[in-house]
Amino acid sequence: MAKKRNYRATLKQLNLRLRHLNEQAEARVEGLNEQFRALHATGMLHNLVLLGSVILSRPYGVGGPFDSGQSIQAALSLRAGVGAIYWDTEDAATLADDPDGYEREASGRVVPFEECEPAVRALLYSCIPDLVERMIKEIDRAEGKHE
Repeated sequence: MAKKRNYRATLKQLNLRLRHLNEQAEARVEGLNEQFRALHATGMLHNLVLLGSVILSRPYGVGGPFDSGQSIQAALSLRAGVGAIYWDTEDAATLADDPDGYEREASGRVVPFEECEPAVRALLYSCIPDLVERMIKEIDRAEGKHE
């Protein structure tokens, strides 16, 4: 006989986990975005955007196109700081044919962490260290060019 699953308990655990990850992500980002935006204001690295992994793929909700979906990708830009890019999956497929397409399109599309929905902020948690390390390397590289 199949074991009955306690759906309420499972959903409660998922909600608790997402809330916990969201809080951890907020703590990780605290103060970082302000520093990245301040660096952007200096003009040192004008529109640098680093792309991370796709953290969520989902269909559009009610009223959205039926033949497409949404991919949410971790990103970091000096203008917006740590955040995410919400790609339409059809647009992303078109950009995949152009090696520089993602970077070119991404520069103005990063939604700052603070404006992302709670689930996206929670899913960004594991991407933040890598993005920040990569950005610091880019900043160090740029500083070396200006010496």
